[in-house]
Amino acid sequence: MALVVAVTAGAQNNPQGWSNYDLPFNPDANNDNAIGSEDLLQVLAVFGNEYGNNPPECDYEGTDLENLWANLVTGVAVMDSLFYEVEVFDAELTTYPGCPDMVWDTLNVVFNGVIYDWNLILNSQYWKLRAESDPENFMEFEWNATGSNSYLFRWAADDVITPYITLGWMEDANFTVFTPNIYLPFPDGYYLDENGINFPPDSWNSPWNSPQPHPWLDWATSITIIPYWHYAE
Repeated sequence: MALVVAVTAGAQNNPQGWSNYDLPFNPDANNDNAIGSEDLLQVLAVFGNEYGNNPPECDYEGTDLENLWANLVTGVAVMDSLFYEVEVFDAELTTYPGCPDMVWDTLNVVFNGVIYDWNLILNSQYWKLRAESDPENFMEFEWNATGSNSYLFRWAADDVITPYITLGWMEDANFTVFTPNIYLPFPDGYYLDENGINFPPDSWNSPWNSPQPHPWLDWATSITIIPYWHYAE
């Protein structure tokens, strides 16, 4: 389903002149109901320029992920929900009561959930689709509106990850992760298929000034992100 915007231009009958016509070009520029020298000066100011040509249209044919991302941050598509499932693995040398030597212990946990309540946020810096329970637990798809024309995905999962970090797993892991800036066409590894949204395994960053410099998804052995959406009416 395509988003269609219909624009109609009309004119009212005006027996005294052209000043009330709602046209791209009004020959009575000063609205005095007469076509005179001041009106001619307005024409001369744009003399020689092209007139009546439609603005260029983008003929880029994006991938399924590129198109979905663009549609979500422009409101053409509406996110109903998003299912995620992540399997995390870690192995650490540790001590146990009654054992004189350090032994290997492993963490292998799977957590999943469904995210609802997505909100579109538009300003002069970015357009983003964001779901948030609090500032430390959110997921968002972003497009940079400052001219860089880049895309960014962020995921903060404090409630899920921090309990394991507190117990000593995933040393120096940060519960907030994000991709690098992604540009069209998206690099290999960023795509959408029947299994959901796919990211390259080495694509994750964490806040540069954090004492926990390692993205928690570096410990992920499998990541599933499946969006459920529909076109806006």
